[in-house]
Amino acid sequence: MFLSTPSRPQSAPGRPRRDGRRPQPPVLRFTCAVPPMDDPTRASLPDSDPAPPVPESIKPDDTLPDADLSPLPPEYQAVVRRLQAEVDRATTALDRLQAENERLRRRVAELERRPAVRPDATPLVLDDDPGALRDRISAFIEAIDAYLDNGADGAPNTSSSPDSP
Repeated sequence: MFLSTPSRPQSAPGRPRRDGRRPQPPVLRFTCAVPPMDDPTRASLPDSDPAPPVPESIKPDDTLPDADLSPLPPEYQAVVRRLQAEVDRATTALDRLQAENERLRRRVAELERRPAVRPDATPLVLDDDPGALRDRISAFIEAIDAYLDNGADGAPNTSSSPDSP
């Protein structure tokens, strides 16, 4: 960033100018030189690699004891305890999500090791007459409806049976 000086001369501060007006503060102009996108000195974006693991020196069970809150005023102690509980919940959720992520990563690797299976072009062949199959399915649906209408007490409803007169 560059700072440029005022372009017009200013009279001494506090003394009126020849036209009788008070002098205005100088106008400063800032310019900023932005390197082009292909400039090697331009900072690059971070890699898309995940963040490194937490060092082993930091353990999830390393919590601050409640005794550390004693120097705080009582109204702040409750807030800090609530924040600690939220951090604990977030840590638990993060651990669960990391475990699920690892499980999914292993599952994807397992699926990628399997040979690719071609789609089967075998047509589905039904030996039954389509009308007879439709009638059997309808009778099955009616039997289920009758069972549900009777409150599932086990007594079949004979009036809705397809074989009744």
